Amino acid sequence: MRSQPLFTVTAALMLFFGTGFLVLPTLVFSLYGVVLDASGRMLAHVAGAAVFALGTLAWTVRNTADPAVNRPAMTALVCFFLLKSAVTLMAQLSGVFNALGWTILLIDIPLCLLYARALFLRSASAARLA
Repeated sequence: MRSQPLFTVTAALMLFFGTGFLVLPTLVFSLYGVVLDASGRMLAHVAGAAVFALGTLAWTVRNTADPAVNRPAMTALVCFFLLKSAVTLMAQLSGVFNALGWTILLIDIPLCLLYARALFLRSASAARLA
């Protein structure tokens, strides 16, 4: 997969959810069966800011083919999706989310794998050229 569509899809998803966490965290989390108190709303806002920032990163780099720009962005997104998937899986298995929580993993795991694949393929092609 070319990186432009991957970055574009990532940006759209992350800007959408980041905005939701920032503007309507109680509503968004209630869809997943989570009730937020004041501390939870504050943490949802912090998570929303981080998700929105990563969405902005993906949107900013979507039109460049420069590996010096794309590679660090892809690395950051692999780390984010990998760690988020681990945390989400633990939360899902411990009953934090309702059944809709599985959809988070259905989005995050493929994105993580696609970015990891793109990084691996770029590293392999760069090694062949060297």
